[in-house]
Amino acid sequence: MGGDKCAILGCSSTRSRCKGVSFFKLPKLGKGIERDKWAKQLVLSINRSDKKFDPNKARICSLHFQPSCIRTGTTGKRFLLPGSIPTELMPTIALPNTKNSHRNPPVERPAPAVANRVAYYSFSDVKRDATVITLPWCLIENSENSVVFGLIENDTSILKFKVFFKNNFVIDVHIYGIPAPHLSQSYEGVKIKTYLNFLLSKSVCPGVRQKHLQGFASLPEKTDQTSYFRHILNKTDYGTNNFYHFSTIRSRHCLLLSDGACTKCKDSGRLLHKKWTRAELSKKTPLKLNSSMNSTCPTKLKDTLKSSRKENKILAKKLQFFNESLKKNYIELREDVHSGIKNFLDNAAITDPLSKLFWEEQKKAFDSKAYGMRWHPTMLRLAILLHSRSPTAYQTLRKTGLLKLPGEATLRDYTNSIQPQTGFNSDVIDEINQATKDFTEHERYIVLLHDEMAIKSDLVYDQRSGEVVGFVNSDQIKDGSSYQLATHVLLFYIVGISTTFKMSLCYFGTESVTPSDLYTCYWKAVQNLENHCGLKVIVSTCDKASANVKLHQLHSNQFDSNICFKTINHCATDRFIYFISDVPHLLKTVRNNIFKSGFGKSRLLWNNGNHILWSHIVDLYNRDISSELFRTHLTSDHINLTSHSIMNVQLAAQVLSKSVGSVMQAYGSKESQETAKFILLMDRFFDCMNSRSLSEAHSVHKPDLLPYTNCNDPRFDFLNNEFMDYLNKWKSCVEKREGQFNTSQRNKMFLSHQTYKGLVMTINSFTEATRYLLENGVKYVLSNRFCQDPLEEHFGRHRCLGHTNENPNLWTFGYQENKLRLQRNFTLAFQPRGNVQSHHNEMNSHISCSPLKKKKK
Repeated sequence: MGGDKCAILGCSSTRSRCKGVSFFKLPKLGKGIERDKWAKQLVLSINRSDKKFDPNKARICSLHFQPSCIRTGTTGKRFLLPGSIPTELMPTIALPNTKNSHRNPPVERPAPAVANRVAYYSFSDVKRDATVITLPWCLIENSENSVVFGLIENDTSILKFKVFFKNNFVIDVHIYGIPAPHLSQSYEGVKIKTYLNFLLSKSVCPGVRQKHLQGFASLPEKTDQTSYFRHILNKTDYGTNNFYHFSTIRSRHCLLLSDGACTKCKDSGRLLHKKWTRAELSKKTPLKLNSSMNSTCPTKLKDTLKSSRKENKILAKKLQFFNESLKKNYIELREDVHSGIKNFLDNAAITDPLSKLFWEEQKKAFDSKAYGMRWHPTMLRLAILLHSRSPTAYQTLRKTGLLKLPGEATLRDYTNSIQPQTGFNSDVIDEINQATKDFTEHERYIVLLHDEMAIKSDLVYDQRSGEVVGFVNSDQIKDGSSYQLATHVLLFYIVGISTTFKMSLCYFGTESVTPSDLYTCYWKAVQNLENHCGLKVIVSTCDKASANVKLHQLHSNQFDSNICFKTINHCATDRFIYFISDVPHLLKTVRNNIFKSGFGKSRLLWNNGNHILWSHIVDLYNRDISSELFRTHLTSDHINLTSHSIMNVQLAAQVLSKSVGSVMQAYGSKESQETAKFILLMDRFFDCMNSRSLSEAHSVHKPDLLPYTNCNDPRFDFLNNEFMDYLNKWKSCVEKREGQFNTSQRNKMFLSHQTYKGLVMTINSFTEATRYLLENGVKYVLSNRFCQDPLEEHFGRHRCLGHTNENPNLWTFGYQENKLRLQRNFTLAFQPRGNVQSHHNEMNSHISCSPLKKKKK
C-alpha cells in the first residue's frame, strides 16, 4: 500500500483530496521491545491480510485517532504519541465475507411502546430542583414565572449560557446574548441538571474569526439585509485586569452549538473571503479620475500619487523634447492654411454657454484693438471675481497675453460705481430690483438673515466722499457717542426660498447694538424689501445672541404663547414673519450642554431616572480606539474640544449622529440608554431641518432629507409631537423630581433656557412657515434655506478677500461688498474658509445680459 492513501479498510482519505489530514507511518521493527509491540498492535488494528498491504509502506490518517493521541511540534508538524491505537471510524470486519449465508435475514419488529417519562408535574418541583444546582451554574432568577440559570466563563466576565425554564415548561437558551430558538423544547420529561449537563458537553460555534474579514461585516440591525452580522464580545482578563473586545462574524442562521464552525458560518466565511479578495484586488488597480476620495484608502491614494508623479516626469521629458524639436523643425503656415484652421476653430461646437461666451469674447478681443473693447457683462463679473481672488495672477495673465481680460482701471470703474455707505443705499435697492424683476409671485418669498461680524477698529479718510469712515452709525445705531469707533458690522442678508438668489441688503457699523436699535433697523429692512423691492419676507433667522433674543421678546405681546415665534408683518398684515433660531447654532449649543454635563461639572442632565453625560460618548470613543472597531466617525477633535473646534458644526453633527446613538443604544451600558435616545432624536431633528437638495436623500438613504412637498408630511408630526413631547416631558420630569433640590440644581438637570426656547421657537416657526409656503404656490421647500449658513459664507468671503488680513475695517468692508455683489453667482461657486461646508457649489452657467453700472468719468 503506498503512502498516499490510508491503509484502514473502507477509508477513502488521500493526500490530494483531504487537506489538513495527517498520515502517520507505522513504527519500524527492531528499535525496542515497546516500539515492536506498538507496531504489532497497529498491524492488528488495520486487520488486513490481502496482498496489497505492506506494513513498511502503510500509513494511517489522523481521522482514526482521538485528538489526545496527536501532538503538534514547535514547527507545526504533527506526530503520534507512542502507544496510540486507532479507535475512530474503524471497520467492523477485515474483508467482506464471500461465503453464502444459509441463515434467514432477521424480521423487523416494531419496538415495544415505552411510556413517556415525566420529570416534573408542577412548576414548584422545578423551583425546588433549581436550588440544588451547583457550580459552574449560577441561579440568576427564581420567580413565579421562570427559573433562569447562567454560566460565566472562567477567565472572563462573559455570560456564556443563559437558560430560561419558564412556567409553561418551555426552555429558552441564549448563547453569548444570542437567542437559540432551535434549542427550545419542553422540559417536562427532562431534569434540569440533565439539560444543563447536556449544554456543558457541547461546544460553541466560533464563527469566522479571521481579523482581516471583520471589517466587511456590519453590526446587527433590523434594516440590515445581509446573511451575516458582526458579533462583538466585551471581555475582562482578571489575571491582568485588562478590558478588551473580541469580534467574530456569525451567520444569521448560526447553529451556535457545534463542534467547530457550523456550515452556515462556513458559508458566510467563504462569502467574506470573496469580498476581501475583491477589496485587495481593487487596491492594486489604479485609481480612476472620478473616484470618490472619501471611500478610498490612504495606501491606494499614496500609490496613485506616486504613479502620477512618474507619469508627470515622463510627460515633462516628452514635452521638453517636443519643444526642442519644434524650435528646430517648425513650419510657417501659408495664409490660406491659416485661414482654413481659423474657420474650423470658429465653427467648433461648444455646448456649455459660459465656455462658448468666453471663447467668443476672446476671439473678439484678439481681433480688436488694445483699447475700446466692449466686454459682455458676464465677462466683467468673471474678471472681477478673478481679480478679487488674486490680483497678481490676474496681472500675469494679462501681461503674458495668454488671455485677453479687462484692465484693472476698467474693473475699478465698475466696482466703485456705487459709493459704499452704511445704512440703506438706494443704489443697492435698485440692484436688487434689477435682479428680481422677472421673479414670479411664489419666487418672491425670501428669508431675511442678520448677524454681526468683528472688524478692525480703524479710521480711514475716503477721498471720494470726503468723509472719515470708521465711526458707529450715530443716525441709525445709538449704542454709543457719535465718535465711538465701530468694532462690528451688522449685516442684513436676503436668501430666496424658491430660487438661488442671494444678496446683501445693508450694513451698519456698531460697537454693541441694543435690542431697541436692532428693532428699528430690522423693520426698516423689512419695509424696504416689501415696499420698494416687492419681495415677501416670510422667515427671519439669526443666532441666540442676547440682542436677538430680546428682539424676539419685543414682539411677544401680540400672542398669548410663552415663546414668541412669529409676528404680524406690518407691511403686509395678511402675512406673518416667523422667527427661526439658526439650526446649526442650536446643534452646537445642545452638544455643548452635553459636554458640560457630568459629575463635578456645570451641568448634570437628568431625565426619566437616568443621566445624560458626556462621559458616555467618551467611553464609546475609548472602546472603539482600544478595540480598533471604528464604528463611528468620532476622533480626538470630537472629544477634546478647543475654542476653535467648539465652533465647528460638522464636529457637533457627527457627535449627535445616528451612528453614535445606534452603537451606544446597542452596546452601551444601561445608564447610557437615555443619552443614546436623545442623540438619535437630535440626529433626526437636524436631518428634518437640513434638507439641501432634491437628490441628497436618495444618495445617503435618509428620507428625512427629502424636500417638503406636502402639508401633511410625517416629519411635521415628528417635530411637533414626538420631539416636542420628549422635551416637554423631560422638563416636567425635572420639575417633579423628588428630593430637596433648589431651582439652580433643577435648571442644571435640563437644557439651558435659551437652547430650549430656540428649539421650540424654531420647530413652531418652521412647521407653520413651510405649510404656508406650500399652500401658496411653492412646489417644494428645502429646510436648509432657513439656516444662517449663506451669511456665514458671505462673511468668510470677506475674510478671504483680505488674503493675509482676515479682519477688514469698515471702509474696506464697504468696497468688498461692492465686489461680492457684482460677482453674483460666480462668487457662490467658491467655498470660503470657515466652520460651514457647502455641498452644492457648482457654478451657475446662467448668462446675465443685464448691464453693469459704471462709474462716471
